[in-house]
Amino acid sequence: MSGRGNVVCVALIAAVVAALTLGAPLALAAAGDPTFVFFAPRTGEKPAPQVPPPGTGFEGPCGLAVSPAGTKLFVSDYYHHAVDVFSLNNPPDYQRQLAKEDPLDGPCQLAFDSSERLYVNNYHRNVIRFSATGLEPEAVLDEAHPTGVAVDILSDTVYVDDGTYIAAYDSSGNPILEGGEPLKIGLGNLEEGYGAAAVAGRLYVADAASNTVKVFEPAVDVESPVATITGPGLGFSSLRDAAVAVDATTRKLYVVDNLQPGVAEEPEAVVDVFSSANAYLGKLKYRIVDAGPVGLTSYGGSPYVTSGNTSQASVYGYPPNSEVATSLPPMFSLAVASAGAGSGAVHSAATFGVDCSGTCEEPIRSGATVTLTATPDPGSAFAGWSGGGCAGSAACTVTMDGMKSVTAVFAAAAPFTAGAPADQRST
Repeated sequence: MSGRGNVVCVALIAAVVAALTLGAPLALAAAGDPTFVFFAPRTGEKPAPQVPPPGTGFEGPCGLAVSPAGTKLFVSDYYHHAVDVFSLNNPPDYQRQLAKEDPLDGPCQLAFDSSERLYVNNYHRNVIRFSATGLEPEAVLDEAHPTGVAVDILSDTVYVDDGTYIAAYDSSGNPILEGGEPLKIGLGNLEEGYGAAAVAGRLYVADAASNTVKVFEPAVDVESPVATITGPGLGFSSLRDAAVAVDATTRKLYVVDNLQPGVAEEPEAVVDVFSSANAYLGKLKYRIVDAGPVGLTSYGGSPYVTSGNTSQASVYGYPPNSEVATSLPPMFSLAVASAGAGSGAVHSAATFGVDCSGTCEEPIRSGATVTLTATPDPGSAFAGWSGGGCAGSAACTVTMDGMKSVTAVFAAAAPFTAGAPADQRST
């Protein structure tokens, strides 16, 4: 995680700030708008937090959970090493904060069991369970550098994303065994897991290596997914540091998709929404800033998501069925290849993802304009372009109004003979 900025819609932020300043709930009536948007408490607001975020707000809110009774919203505050607790009013009221000191160390994904015990994933460190009474730390479940935690509230089975497999624990915190060994769901079929969500015996895991969400039913098959969700259109852009959430009531699945995987600061993301049958339904209305990672949950049909990573970070609460049905623009393939006796690489702006030596192919949305640049390797020279309407050695600009194929030609650089007259040097 890195210090990233502000929510996407400046006008919306201004309205939120004005509403909170006046102490009034934010009224947003347009289709697909959030029911509320709120920031963490600021200095002078009542009740005042005991430790940060007063004066600084959230910093790195990358986990959300609603208590099983639906009365409280929990927000993990990564850089403050804390979990902030709010009543689920409109706007939410700050209540308390779980310990800023250890055992909380970079908390992200949160999950509750049916007894209101809270599970906190200290990102890439461990999973801590807090008691229902007093919310005191009482057990460490997993120390295999997990990237997510989920609880199937119908069985209280706890699932921990350990990257290449999902560990499972019973309600007492004991590893679930298979053949005398701890169960490892998806082993051999999960390469780079980020986040997890579970409901009614189904387990959803984002796999960044394949940019798919893999659906497991451990009672049916421990190793292989029963379904794979590839995303809208030609697929997800990037699921690295992704977040997934499933609503126990509607069974809708929410997936954070990083639209700018090559952007280090303030990458934008969308929340894609899928039905219980894994059909794409649309997306939440507003894009979010800071796609790595994002807090995401859904309760009673209402999704909640964080946006931003500094003192202006916020939480969006959407009403049920708030996904905006979208007619996805067609995607066209841009194929890039290298030819000639030399070698080099071809790059685009990070948004389009072209960065290859040799041959590569990227899906690009219809109507986009992609500018390609060629960089020769030492001992080579760029000789020019062919295909895609490009020629010459200047930057190649391709308009994606169909499938396009572009070749960068690299020649072996002419050897240089020191001291020879210009007209006698090799060319």
